[in-house]
Amino acid sequence: GEKDEMGKRIVTYLRTQSEFLITLLKKVREVEKLKTGTNESPMPGNENSTTEKLGRTEKVFNGLNEYKFFDFLTINNFNIKSISLYIKKHAGKELMPFTIALLNEIDYLDYFFKEFTKTKSDGFKKLGKVFDTNERRIKGNVNIVMNSKSSEDKLQFTSHEFTDEIRSRLDNYRNN
Repeated sequence: GEKDEMGKRIVTYLRTQSEFLITLLKKVREVEKLKTGTNESPMPGNENSTTEKLGRTEKVFNGLNEYKFFDFLTINNFNIKSISLYIKKHAGKELMPFTIALLNEIDYLDYFFKEFTKTKSDGFKKLGKVFDTNERRIKGNVNIVMNSKSSEDKLQFTSHEFTDEIRSRLDNYRNN
């Protein structure tokens, strides 16, 4: 019906946007290549470069979307653009722990583990690929937000630090 049509339009729009961003990223890289005469960014190892951060964020969106993330948002009445911008605000070091906390608060983690994984371990492996990090970091950050009695090291796994902020703002990210 109407919701399906809207969902399809949103998915098409997002595909177009991500293709545009990828093209933009390639152009930025080409310009950097011309400037520096190499394939490297002007400052190798500079994780704060905006293109690096956005590139990683886009990879995460693409990875999650393999597991119907945008469909999940649409069905559950979340505004995809708002959620995407909220995640992008936490690009960089916070990207994975923040996003894990957010995914938990919107109940996507439950959905993900139920629909797309045979075991928790299988899920940690898949999320490790999405976030380009090791399974142990995923497991620690997932366990700490999904289970309040978790014995995970709260200093090492920081996703729980974002829970209150996310809860207090979640209604702002819903479609009215």
